[in-house]
Amino acid sequence: MADLESNIRTFLLQDANIESSFDDRIFIDYVADGAAYPFAKISTVTESTEYTMDGEAIRMTMLQIDVYDDDKSTCNASAVYIRDKLSGYSGVLSDLVIGRIFMTNARSEWAPEARHFRRMLEAEIGWTYV
Repeated sequence: MADLESNIRTFLLQDANIESSFDDRIFIDYVADGAAYPFAKISTVTESTEYTMDGEAIRMTMLQIDVYDDDKSTCNASAVYIRDKLSGYSGVLSDLVIGRIFMTNARSEWAPEARHFRRMLEAEIGWTYV
């Protein structure tokens, strides 16, 4: 059974702009030491399940996708690639049916200690297993 974060990562890397920008530097839950810029990290923030009398109906997951770069314009452009790929998507990813993806946030910040910019995206995803 595939997990949502891995499916989203695979889906993102199928896009030519994202693959060109990030190569394979989209991580789940942690960032590899020495990762080159830009890179992204996908993490689950919350997950809840809605039920009907027949059982599980749909899962609602909030993913946070952080994009990092030492250049603000590249950081923002890389985040836009991800936002555009995910926003409004519905379909099948491996063994998951994605009902919808809503992008709900896009904050940015400068991290002075790490000397990089971070663009935070939040994706609200309604999904279930095939």
